[in-house]
Amino acid sequence: MDHLLCDESWLSGPSTPEPFPNFRLNIHDDHVEMSPAMDAATVEEAISMDLEKESCFSNHGDKFIEFLVSKNLTDARFQTVQWLIQTRNRLNLSFETIFSAASCFDRFVYATSCNEWSKWMVELVAVTALSIASKFNEVSFPSLEDFQMEGLNHMFHHKTVLEMELIVLKALEWRVNSVTSFSFSQILVATTGMGGGDIMMNRITDHLLDDLCDLKMLAYAPSVVAVAVVLDFLEEKAALEENLGKIMNLFGEEHKVKLKCCENCEMY
Repeated sequence: MDHLLCDESWLSGPSTPEPFPNFRLNIHDDHVEMSPAMDAATVEEAISMDLEKESCFSNHGDKFIEFLVSKNLTDARFQTVQWLIQTRNRLNLSFETIFSAASCFDRFVYATSCNEWSKWMVELVAVTALSIASKFNEVSFPSLEDFQMEGLNHMFHHKTVLEMELIVLKALEWRVNSVTSFSFSQILVATTGMGGGDIMMNRITDHLLDDLCDLKMLAYAPSVVAVAVVLDFLEEKAALEENLGKIMNLFGEEHKVKLKCCENCEMY
């Protein structure tokens, strides 16, 4: 049996699950709703709290990319994120669920001491990460059987995924609700106070999903990626000059340096 953590073992290999009851879906279409309007003080406090939370997580940076490369996980991660996006489209899950699930997957993989990852192991972690994220972000959520209907080579018993959830939560020290580039972008868009915010968020979300799949963008913290994407959109709409100061004043000098690197990375 392959070892997951130093003191934990994988629960079982893939199998065909037993039938599960269908739950009512929490319907989300491709329309992204804007966060409620916030005054300047609320925005500053929200960004400050999220930056502090972000500093507690390590699933970004050059070392993380080097880790994925060393474990031959770059293709597996790309396929996982693609599966998450396809499952969101199929089951109408919220975008925050997908970004949270990807973060959960990345953090767990980075926390393990597993040297070799089989296809079924990656898929089990992917299904588990999506299940956990759904429970945190959806009012109601599909069954595990629904999650596994398409896009996977293996299926897992309900009990296996539930037990795997406990392993993942323990490995992440029960800190699941990490900030994401999507959650940061919602605050930043609210900061601009621009009209047509919902359309703006749809465009920004599409860009963020592309970045979520892009290995090189893992070099940057979610806040940096979010700022780069939002500023790029504002520049496209000729609204950068009036909003640049409001956004950049929310971040320190270190963030500004990293932002410049991220913007250069976005161009290639």
